Amino acid sequence: MKKARYIFLAVGVILLVVLFAVFGIKKPVMQIVEFGWKFWICVLIYLFNQMLLTYGWFVLITYPLKARQYFDVLMARIAGDAATTINTAASIAGDALKAMYLKEVVPFKIGFASVVMDRTIHMVGNTLLILTGLFVGFFKLNMPIYVLAGVFAFFLFFLGFLIYIMKKQKHGIIQHAISMLPSRENLNHFWISLFMHTVPVMAAGTIEIYIIMYYAGGSATPLDAMFVYLFGLFIAAVAFFVPLNIGTSEGSYSMVLAFLGYDPVLGLTVGILRRLRALVWSGLGLILLFHKGLTGKDVERDESLLK
Repeated sequence: MKKARYIFLAVGVILLVVLFAVFGIKKPVMQIVEFGWKFWICVLIYLFNQMLLTYGWFVLITYPLKARQYFDVLMARIAGDAATTINTAASIAGDALKAMYLKEVVPFKIGFASVVMDRTIHMVGNTLLILTGLFVGFFKLNMPIYVLAGVFAFFLFFLGFLIYIMKKQKHGIIQHAISMLPSRENLNHFWISLFMHTVPVMAAGTIEIYIIMYYAGGSATPLDAMFVYLFGLFIAAVAFFVPLNIGTSEGSYSMVLAFLGYDPVLGLTVGILRRLRALVWSGLGLILLFHKGLTGKDVERDESLLK
């Protein structure tokens, strides 16, 4: 399995090199340099996004927590997401690390159950966003309607499949997570979490890409920025086997921007700036993990308690 991941990683790197060979390096570098201090606006946007996503996870934790412990959950999310981002290189179970980070305030099994539920809701939210992007694609792209309809139907089926899994799973940690849903209060928490995984996420991605397009490329519209974000999300879902979406992410941005009438070089700039932003937060997350003294062996030990 690791060998296959490294092969796909190499394919992604080659694709990225090809993109630079075709479009050149100078212009993207100049656009990034000119973007300058506005990069930190993107970093700040991600912070707000993480705060809202954290609240979406916070309401799923079936353990009495005080409001001030929200900060602990936020730190756990940043740390775990950092591990997930570098998972290919470090082989760290990011989701389990979130539960481990919180185990001093939330029992590991309860914490891990909430992480599983949060991850499942995240998948449902991403599917809804992709369906939204495909719907916008009916109006934005000059593609055969049967192609868009077929892809739309596929992701609609996938959404139904996720909901089916959430309802029918009867074993292990998933059942413990789904057991939260029957009561009206917990069902409300589910909808709150799903909202946090859709509307704020799409808004944050759209605003970030709009800022990059406007200041690095010279022009942009909110609708175009939203479609660029959603199209990138779609490609990331299709090319999930490419670690870190290297090459595929930048390629998708370049392709959709070309479709929309923008300079495709801007796609490289968008992809690189978003990757640099992710790198900043991954670095912070790793600092939090090392501060806690968490390692992959710790994850394996605590995950064994669930079996």
